[in-house]
Amino acid sequence: MAIMCGVGAVPWTVYSSAERTHESVLSLEPSLLFVLCSVVSATMGALSRLYAGIPVNPVLIPCQVAFLLMITVNTTGYQYSGACYNGFALGAYVAMASTKKLLTSVCAFGGAGMLAGLWGLALSPYFVGFGGKGGFTAFLGYTTYWLINAFIRGFGSLLLRICGVNESDTIGGEDGKVDGSSGPGLQ
Repeated sequence: MAIMCGVGAVPWTVYSSAERTHESVLSLEPSLLFVLCSVVSATMGALSRLYAGIPVNPVLIPCQVAFLLMITVNTTGYQYSGACYNGFALGAYVAMASTKKLLTSVCAFGGAGMLAGLWGLALSPYFVGFGGKGGFTAFLGYTTYWLINAFIRGFGSLLLRICGVNESDTIGGEDGKVDGSSGPGLQ
């Protein structure tokens, strides 16, 4: 797309226009609701997947959660229910991510849902009407969460090395125990 638009084969106005700016597309209340609903849906989908006790379908459960939330909002007749629907759908896409690698807690899913919602706001004037924007935005939220997490972990390790502290001497070090005491360590 960037190559085709860059060489002039396809005009940029197909994907965006000067009339569709962030100021003309976004307003405060629907924007906040979009991000909030994305976090709620991602968190509820993660809760139902992480604590189900049995293996569950990673696509079906978040979709059911988003559908239930959409029905609940629909019964209220709320003015900005469209922003809520989009946020719930985006959160469901985030909740479909793997629970084995990076997103292993409810807070991690909520953080990725928030970042995906912010990416959704940033991309709102672009690619209007294109399919796959929600999935791509969820991917951006997940990837951004991963990059921030990697940066923080790397920065923390660097600080520990600079200070001359071994990671095994910290809380939850190599054996996961606090100060070499017996008993369960911090996870």
